[in-house]
Amino acid sequence: MPEREGRKLRAVSWDCDGVLVERRIPIQFGATVSHVVDFFRGRDMPPIDAVTLVVSRDIEEKPLEGVWGKVSYWAHQRRKITDQVGNVLEAASDADHFINTGRRNTTPWVEMTWRKLQEAGIAGYFREAFFTPKGVSNTKSKIAVLRELAKLYGEENVWHVDDNERTVKAAARVFPNMHFIIVGRGLTSGMLFSKEEMKQFSHVTRVTTLGPGSQG
Repeated sequence: MPEREGRKLRAVSWDCDGVLVERRIPIQFGATVSHVVDFFRGRDMPPIDAVTLVVSRDIEEKPLEGVWGKVSYWAHQRRKITDQVGNVLEAASDADHFINTGRRNTTPWVEMTWRKLQEAGIAGYFREAFFTPKGVSNTKSKIAVLRELAKLYGEENVWHVDDNERTVKAAARVFPNMHFIIVGRGLTSGMLFSKEEMKQFSHVTRVTTLGPGSQG
């Protein structure tokens, strides 16, 4: 995390896949199936205690494992940075930006992610990137990062941008003064975080796309 010296007044935490990086089939189909499974398990995950949450950020120096791990890596590295991301980051240059992703915290995934950001010319906007270690859920990993950002910037000065409704709802409960933006509308939009439920969370906004012309 950045030292107080040179730190800006607010911070933006960015999910990677589906936000900074475009959605693609069959990857997005897999995410959709996962969201449907979540729905039938129950929309709400158990409450998360952000105070006692401990998440290691040490990068695992290990190769890709298994056929699915290699296929997933191959598919992700073919994805492109979402249109308008560069413009949005430039427009929000008064904030410190952080990547807060569910991608695995292993050397191949970390290096590939930074390489794609560099190729797109936007790596320089980000102060730091946080990946998810093995054995920790995406949501818990992201909440742990948000907890640290809240300590540094103040909860009311932190924004988190994500395409996973369930993750946003869980985090919004933990941080009632933080700002959350759900990006995109897919087959499961509203399934895990309905319009009626969103009325209870005035600090959560939904947009269809990033940048000019986005709609709630």
